[in-house]
Amino acid sequence: MVSRLRPRRFGIAACLTIAVAAFGATTALAAPIESQVEVLTIDQVGPDDVTVVYGVVTSDSRKCLSGRKVQAIAVRPTGDVKFDTGRTGTGGGWEARDTEGALEGADSLKLKLVKKTVKQGGKTVRCSGEKIGLN
Repeated sequence: MVSRLRPRRFGIAACLTIAVAAFGATTALAAPIESQVEVLTIDQVGPDDVTVVYGVVTSDSRKCLSGRKVQAIAVRPTGDVKFDTGRTGTGGGWEARDTEGALEGADSLKLKLVKKTVKQGGKTVRCSGEKIGLN
């Protein structure tokens, strides 16, 4: 009797393993939705002349526009300084403020668009991230 149960248990375990592997392969094949980060302008505002970087996130999916984090980083000879993290509105617009003067003496500016997971069409999809450098 024991010898008859072992093949059946092995068969069930093998089927479950194959099903899990097939599910993982189909979810791994889904490509992330492309998203890009752009800078529109860099300006001095207010009585203290605070430097503000204005930009927009673009994507083929509107769900990938709102609530995105854009990290602004000043690249300096002494090391990178993250000075603000902007969050996008419903249309993808964002701003990052340099209230500490991190951009003064900086060689360039780096922006990092953080990845985001959203629900679309009943499925969970990933909105891609991006890193860009500006001189």
